[in-house]
Amino acid sequence: LEFACKSHQSKVQESQIQILSLLSEQLRAELLYVVTFRCLTPHYLFTCFDVFVDNLVMNQLTIQAMRLCTLAVDDTLFTTGIESKTAFCIQSGSLNYRVLSKLSPVDENDLGTQLHEEQWLAEASMWTSWRHVGEATASEDAKVVFLDADRFMDVVKLDATATRVCSIYAAAFVRELTGIRRADFSDTQFLSSEQVEDLERTFWGEGKELAPGTAHGLASSLNP
Repeated sequence: LEFACKSHQSKVQESQIQILSLLSEQLRAELLYVVTFRCLTPHYLFTCFDVFVDNLVMNQLTIQAMRLCTLAVDDTLFTTGIESKTAFCIQSGSLNYRVLSKLSPVDENDLGTQLHEEQWLAEASMWTSWRHVGEATASEDAKVVFLDADRFMDVVKLDATATRVCSIYAAAFVRELTGIRRADFSDTQFLSSEQVEDLERTFWGEGKELAPGTAHGLASSLNP
């Protein structure tokens, strides 16, 4: 609470900047993304969105599917076994992540992995049914972007190109996931460099069209 209050007090509020009220909703959404959610930009999916998808889609995702939350040191972001409908990206600060799956023996000497700005957790929840297989806590005061999977897809499915981009990306992500033993699952799972290279050939190679389809639920169940 103390960190949240200090963070709120140190940030200039929209109501204090009168010129913001003169901006269109589209411009306000673009400004919000640049100021608050730019940590998402390096992610390969959002790189593809920048190239192929209309800015209006990104604006609606910013307004409807994204929010910024603050964590004080030792706050828990999530714990193992809980169904996830949200992906997380660290905007600032750092988190500690430890795998605590029932399928893997707990190593008492495992101090976890430190995650920092622009790193993701639980991206799998965007593309398939997912339960957390570990625990994430704040190593220091942190700000984390919450990306709501259902709201994300509600926006994406209204645009044919965004849907096709997500379909191709999601298929690659789930293909990567299904090649991993359940005992080796992690909430930090991301696409390998090989999968990214395959996507690049699909998106930018020799005039191939984006494949149609829907992105959410490509795998029926990958719950550990």
